[in-house]
Amino acid sequence: MTCCPPSCLCWGLFRDEIWASDNPCVQAVDLGPDEIKQLYQTYGHPVGITYRSLYPPNVYCTSEGCRRATIHLTKATSQQILLYTISEGVIQTYHTHLYCEHCKISYFNNYAVADGIRTYYASEIPEYLQIGEHRYVERRLINYWILQMLVSVSASSCARIYNEGLQVGPSDPLWQFSSTIRTEEVWDAFTLLCLLDDAERQHAMLHVPHTGEQHQRFTDAVKERNSRIELLGQAEHDHYCDRCTHFYDPDPSSETPTMSKVSAAVVDGITLGHPRCAVSDPEVCMNELSSTRNRFCNEHLSKDSECSVVNCKKPAVEGKRTCSEPLHEAAERRYVDGGQARFQLKHRLQRQKLAHLKRMEPDDSDEGDDLVEEQQGQAGEEGQAEKEKLPRAQFGRKRTHNEQIIVAPCGMIIARATFYNSETPSAVVAMLQRVYPDRRTRPNHIIFDNNCLLSKLVKNDPDFDNIGLTVDVFHFTCKHKVSDHWCQSYCNPADFPELKNADGSWHFNSSIAEQTNVWLGGYYAMLKEMTASRYNFFLDEMILRRNRTTRANLEKSGMSPQNWDYDMIV
Repeated sequence: MTCCPPSCLCWGLFRDEIWASDNPCVQAVDLGPDEIKQLYQTYGHPVGITYRSLYPPNVYCTSEGCRRATIHLTKATSQQILLYTISEGVIQTYHTHLYCEHCKISYFNNYAVADGIRTYYASEIPEYLQIGEHRYVERRLINYWILQMLVSVSASSCARIYNEGLQVGPSDPLWQFSSTIRTEEVWDAFTLLCLLDDAERQHAMLHVPHTGEQHQRFTDAVKERNSRIELLGQAEHDHYCDRCTHFYDPDPSSETPTMSKVSAAVVDGITLGHPRCAVSDPEVCMNELSSTRNRFCNEHLSKDSECSVVNCKKPAVEGKRTCSEPLHEAAERRYVDGGQARFQLKHRLQRQKLAHLKRMEPDDSDEGDDLVEEQQGQAGEEGQAEKEKLPRAQFGRKRTHNEQIIVAPCGMIIARATFYNSETPSAVVAMLQRVYPDRRTRPNHIIFDNNCLLSKLVKNDPDFDNIGLTVDVFHFTCKHKVSDHWCQSYCNPADFPELKNADGSWHFNSSIAEQTNVWLGGYYAMLKEMTASRYNFFLDEMILRRNRTTRANLEKSGMSPQNWDYDMIV
């Protein structure tokens, strides 16, 4: 005799009555999602049945060697949660987790917990990601937020758009949680999905602490990914395609045609940055700040009690940032006066207008509250003749100077680097040598607005042998002096016939880096108060996703995007 499951038995007994019933629950097949959710709220919630519940992906313990691995886990705990979706708004539901008493492992929808460590399941990225104790977000919604971020929509705007436009559905007073999504929860969702996506590409598992503050949970994982990308580069580091690489005959008159490869990369900088430790002497401190409102890192925190005037080691007067020297006190008064509302508002407006510029003196953006950024020494009272020059001082925070990018002419972003000091040719050279450590990987041409100085610096450097160092066509025509003999002789793009097509037009888009910086400039407001780790993580992710879009567009255009296999290059 075959054993019939209870569900089959019930259906056999009641199917005729169910099909003939006019009960609204039975007729729900003709209702929309909101009406169905309302039925669940009315009839299901009081007895613990919800529209969409979340469970672990399996009901067995998966720990190796568990002697109860073939037995269903029966110790279960359920809790109320809010499920944020893109098409159905906020769903009030339950999440149930299971516990293996033998292995002491708890199994949740996204991860398993053992010895205080969350280990996310490696099979696939879950459809819903947990971003708080009682909050889950649909993966499609997080990807939608990231798409918005790619066009410079901030996390706060993503939250506002969702709360005002997409947060629909019934509200059951039995659920005591606010359904409003907060900005920090958008960031947590962004971080978690990006880390899981990265772990999937690396064929690895994501491990994070189960206890502690939510905003610190992913810190170590974020730093680990940052370090790996800094060491190994972006996924498209070795990119080439028919738009950024072409082949030409260097001697068309020869009876034996030969084909040579020519590729190019364009370098440019933009004024983006994050707060950094104010120590710059004898060398720039690159330690991360424990808080973006601090002037100094933990290693140099004692300097916060010293006089802020450069080279003065005297202790600061209590409640002040300078010692009792009259000129030092005068410098601080000038700094405080400059922080008044009228000056700050004017200064902020100027900074917003200048955010897109690619090179400036060391950055001095506003703090956003009552602090003004780095102030070098000021002289005299406004409108009066200078009587006594005030000393240079570092009252506010320092910021990194600029972001430098290397872009292929097709638009693929090859690399980026944060410059803590100014965009000097030597710093650009160091970046190029770091990005292209193997001579086989280097482009045949590097286009940079300041190549007239950079080329002098590397004229005897074998790393740059047989590499053309030209200036962007527009800048060479409009911004470089005809009287500069070196620039005209060595950096003129017209002297390199391989840079042109047969019809005389330029083969490469030498302005691509500036065009890319227009996109990066949209992140100025979002980035300026981030910690160094979050800043790097966010920029790396935006570049990675933009590169994915660029690659897809190149494929559609028939440009055959690929990655070099350098083992095959002599």
